[in-house]
Amino acid sequence: KDFGSVFSVNPPSYAYGNVYIQTGNHGSDTYLRAYAAATGEAIFQTPHAAQWERYYAPTIFEGRVYVDGGTYGGMYSFDAFAGTQNWFVGLPQYDEWTPAVDATMAYAYVGEYSPGLYAINRMTGILEYMIPDPDFDWNGWSMDLAPVLGSLHDVLAIHDGRLLNFDTQTRSIRWQLARNFTGQPSVARGFIYAIDDGTLVALDEASGQQAWSWQPPEGWLGGSIVVTGTHLFATTADNVYAVELISHDVAWSYPAAGQLALGEETLYIASSTGMLTAISM
Repeated sequence: KDFGSVFSVNPPSYAYGNVYIQTGNHGSDTYLRAYAAATGEAIFQTPHAAQWERYYAPTIFEGRVYVDGGTYGGMYSFDAFAGTQNWFVGLPQYDEWTPAVDATMAYAYVGEYSPGLYAINRMTGILEYMIPDPDFDWNGWSMDLAPVLGSLHDVLAIHDGRLLNFDTQTRSIRWQLARNFTGQPSVARGFIYAIDDGTLVALDEASGQQAWSWQPPEGWLGGSIVVTGTHLFATTADNVYAVELISHDVAWSYPAAGQLALGEETLYIASSTGMLTAISM
């Protein structure tokens, strides 16, 4: 699909046999689009408000699509099959983020001028509550993150070197670590896995205390990480590593690096040079 001269063509998501993608311009010429994955047939093309923004992949849950958008910042909910708008709620004006969604809420972590975690009723679009982040440090109008749902009624986010754990029951920050975190955290079996100053760290989800760490034999870790029930996958600038969660040893490595995705027993590595590598698990 060629979208012509548009400001942004953004990462896609897949669900219900469709591919969902936002294309960005100004005003009503920004769209959420859906295509049949098998044929490329257009399912719908729904305009929404914007101002020259870039977006993360749409979040899709139980027949609804949740995205960043709005003239002055906010979140939309659209029907995943017809493309009709369910609701819009205004939020601080940032781009390059996408919501995290659970059974009741859609969560956005955004900053100035009222930084914090916003919890929005995913069915009605009503803002239920906001957990303030008084230590938020502005570093531009792009968040470059997505909040991550934990297993202890918590939502996690990494921003400007900090790792935050928001408690959705007490509606407060449970803990935060101000170090040199980058990328996205991953959660599995009560542990948070994240990259801190190029090193993999495993933290207790409840307390934030470090359980163990792992440093690659050469280089520094960066980008995305993927955690399964037995292994963690992470990359340096040159290699991908499979680290065993119990022994903390390297099971294997391969000379390919980039963004990671795991599906159908295959690990995919998309490099910045345009090379895609697939490794059978």
